[in-house]
This record gives sequence, C-alpha cells and structure tokens, in this order.
Amino acid sequence: MFIYESLLLGLLGSGAGALLGAVLGLIINAAHIRVPLSVQLFLMSDHLQLALHPAALLRAALFITLITTLAALYPAYRAARLKPVSAMSHFG
Repeated sequence: MFIYESLLLGLLGSGAGALLGAVLGLIINAAHIRVPLSVQLFLMSDHLQLALHPAALLRAALFITLITTLAALYPAYRAARLKPVSAMSHFG
C-alpha cells in the first residue's frame, strides 16, 4: 500500500505540476512580455517566449513518479516486517 500510495501521489502531483507549468507558460507566451534591450541581445527576441516541449514535460513527470515510488521502498519494507499489533501502536 505504501508503494501504491507513493506511485499515485507522484503521478498526480507531477502531472498536476506539469500541467500547471504548461498553462503558465502558455499564458506568458500569450502576454508578449517585452524585454529590455540588453536582454533582447541575449534572447535574440524583443519579447519573452518560453519553449514548451510536451515530451520533456511527460518525461519529467514520469521521472519524478519513479523517484517517489523508489523512495517509498524502504519504508514499505520496514512496515511489512512489523507485526500488525506493534504497527498500530507506533505513533511515528
């Protein structure tokens, strides 16, 4: 159950974060924010534009989900070794 919970939390959390980031990126791109001349020379553009790559967002969300799932392995292993009576008496 610990592993399933961490998988679900990682998937939902990283998916929501990627979706929110993509929406904010689209809003920033639609706003056509002008930048100062010194920044224009660096960006080679007169307005700020964010590059959104759906494949990169998906890879990042899946990678974060994998890391959260792997991070739950040790606590799940420890919880599986406890007797139910002693597990219910632990408060942290």
